[in-house]
Amino acid sequence: MKKLLIALGLGLVFSTSLFAISGPYADVFISQLKENSKYVKFITPQTLHDWIQKDKDFAILDVREPDEWKAGEIDWPEYYEIPRGFVDVMAAQGAIDPKKVYVVVCAKGGRATLAGGELAKLYHFKHIYVLKGGMKGWLKAGYPVINKLGELYFK
Repeated sequence: MKKLLIALGLGLVFSTSLFAISGPYADVFISQLKENSKYVKFITPQTLHDWIQKDKDFAILDVREPDEWKAGEIDWPEYYEIPRGFVDVMAAQGAIDPKKVYVVVCAKGGRATLAGGELAKLYHFKHIYVLKGGMKGWLKAGYPVINKLGELYFK
C-alpha cells in the first residue's frame, strides 16, 4: 500500500501535524481535511497554554473516543467530550453553543479538523480553533494532562 503524507492547513506545513494514511479511500480523507481546514483556525499548544494562563473565555471540545479520554485531558473547566461521530448530532440539537469560542482537539488534529470544519461550514459556528498536533502535540510541548490518577507530564 502506498503511504501518503498530508499536512493540515491550507498552504501551511505543520511538521507536527503530518498524517500517514493509506488505503483505497485515503484521497477522500485527505480531500476532506483540506476542505475543512479552510473553515477553522489552527492554534499552537503554546497559544492554548497562554489562553489557559490568561483565563480566556473558551471551551475545549475533545472529539476523541471514550477510551482515549481515559489517557488524559487538558485541565480546563469547560471541557466537553463528544466523539467526532456525535458532533453533528449535538450541534443539530443545539447542545453546542454556536456563539462560543471552541478549541477542538483529538489525538493528532485530523478528527478535530474534520469536526471543527463541519461545525463552521454546516452549522455556522464562527470561532473554531483546532489544536495543532492534537493531544500528542500538547504533550510533546511539555504540557500536562489530567486523568483519574492526577496530573501527568510526558516528556
